[in-house]
Amino acid sequence: MRKIKRSSYWNNIYSHTHSESLGWYETDFSISIELINQMDLPDKPVTFICGCGTSLLPKVLISMNHSLIINDISTVALEKLKLLIDSNLVYLWLDQDIAKPLELNDKSIDLWVDRAVLHFLTDQYQINQYFLNIKNCVRSGGWVHLAEFSKKGAAKCAGLDVRRYSEEELSIGLGNDFNLITSKNYTYTNPDGAQRPYLYTSFKRR
Repeated sequence: MRKIKRSSYWNNIYSHTHSESLGWYETDFSISIELINQMDLPDKPVTFICGCGTSLLPKVLISMNHSLIINDISTVALEKLKLLIDSNLVYLWLDQDIAKPLELNDKSIDLWVDRAVLHFLTDQYQINQYFLNIKNCVRSGGWVHLAEFSKKGAAKCAGLDVRRYSEEELSIGLGNDFNLITSKNYTYTNPDGAQRPYLYTSFKRR
């Protein structure tokens, strides 16, 4: 989908579906926080959430002294999120398409966080651009946290085809400058009770 179609698609979902009913909605962030706590981050890390939606993970990260850059392709999701958290505590709000070149390209990011974003990109050009954005934004010594559908995961989500990942495929996408530090398989139960196998990973840039 082109950006206008992709943004309209997600705006429609967030306009007509309560956050608590979304298939990826979660209240327990313990797996992500466990991995983040194992990272040697600075005291006030600059953390980029590449597709936040209406997740309340930012609340947790703010309490952990992270300086947040929150991005989502859906402006509707961002407006909803601003009602749920203190927007003044967020360093920067962006509504960019993560499958296109980001304006944020000065290698200033200490931590890139992605839960359930990359697997929605199925076109190889978009996937390549996603990984290029990480390489352009994450500093040397910085970290990447990816949580995507595993090879055992569902083939569709939110009415869209998804691409499922292995550790090897994520490592290839990131390239030789990123080392896989931690990997966990985790089965998430969505609000409808369906089981969704995820692969949670953390990578460190050399």
